[in-house]
Amino acid sequence: MKKTILLIDDERSERDLFKEAILAVNPDISYLYAGDGKEALTLLASISDNLPDVIFMDINMPGMNGWTCLIEVKKDERFKDVPVIMYSTSSQKRDIDIAMSHGALCFCVKPENFKTLTHIIKAVSENLGKNLLHQQLDKAVDKCYRPAAFESETKRIEYLFELYEKYTAGLFAGEGKKRKATKNK
Repeated sequence: MKKTILLIDDERSERDLFKEAILAVNPDISYLYAGDGKEALTLLASISDNLPDVIFMDINMPGMNGWTCLIEVKKDERFKDVPVIMYSTSSQKRDIDIAMSHGALCFCVKPENFKTLTHIIKAVSENLGKNLLHQQLDKAVDKCYRPAAFESETKRIEYLFELYEKYTAGLFAGEGKKRKATKNK
């Protein structure tokens, strides 16, 4: 089945660059985009099948920002299991914490060059739908909160997709309460 990536970003230049990176990685990946959260929710509501496999979402957008959109996406039964990667120029711990607390898979700082962007898209697209090796949830959550623990953004994305696949496959029991309890141990 053809993979689909949705980018939600108000900057046209960012959307164009992202599209070029997807084409460079794999021209068979479908690319959808929206200019803000409201437009994204309208687009998602119009999709009857072939939901996005992953959503990259900017934080700071006019109209409906990324935080509000993330909350709305995760509330909707159809989209709650679609992984959302917050995609921003921010690298503030506070923003990372907010993203994780609202159900984002991870937080990706927008790369400074095209090559790094293609590596990120490649890592994400190659790990969609795969069953990967088991690891401890508490370690994964810890690393989600400290992305600097990874050698590169690409390695962090690969690791977090592994976590997502295990979580949605039911390999870990519980929701946020257990995650927070594990984090506080």
